[in-house]
Amino acid sequence: MLAAGVIPIHPALQMPALTKFVNGDGRILPFIFIVIACGSTSEFHAVIYSETTPKNDF
Repeated sequence: MLAAGVIPIHPALQMPALTKFVNGDGRILPFIFIVIACGSTSEFHAVIYSETTPKNDF
């Protein structure tokens, strides 16, 4: 319903199509840490909640 509602309302986009990161002028280092942190969190949850992880059946 949300996607169908966006089409008739047609909100204005306020972010430019290309940013300074396209030319290599932006600082990318903080984003590298964010990507690594998100990936490790996802992997942790995948390992902990998978069926191959031994669990106690108390």
